[in-house]
Amino acid sequence: MATGTFRVFLSGVSSEFESARDAVANDLQARGLEVMVQRSFRQEDGVETLSELLHNYIRDCDAVICLIGSHSGSYPPETAAFNPVEMLPAELARASRTQWELHFAEYFKVNGHPNIRFTVYRAGNSWKPDRDPTPENDL
Repeated sequence: MATGTFRVFLSGVSSEFESARDAVANDLQARGLEVMVQRSFRQEDGVETLSELLHNYIRDCDAVICLIGSHSGSYPPETAAFNPVEMLPAELARASRTQWELHFAEYFKVNGHPNIRFTVYRAGNSWKPDRDPTPENDL
């Protein structure tokens, strides 16, 4: 990308993967990669919603790594100003923010960013989440 640095977006529901996600991020950063994870999010000029910020981070990355388990993560408000439902698969009417991260990566891989590296890791049945999900933001 413009910075000359290989940029990675690392996705995973915090209650389920925060410690694993942070360990992977620390390892990648130690290797000189620029890694975006939830703890890195910051307000940016011209960006009004977290969904739009996620969209922009993922659009500008060279790789996206998604950690998938049994929790969904929090959902953006249905009245959010930025809600690009056309980027979702036809069978979905809405998605959690973590699900959006995966769908943004899939969308960009097919539509205009074919060189993006996209990797999905699924937790096995023996995986123990960092915390129990909360009713308002994890399923």
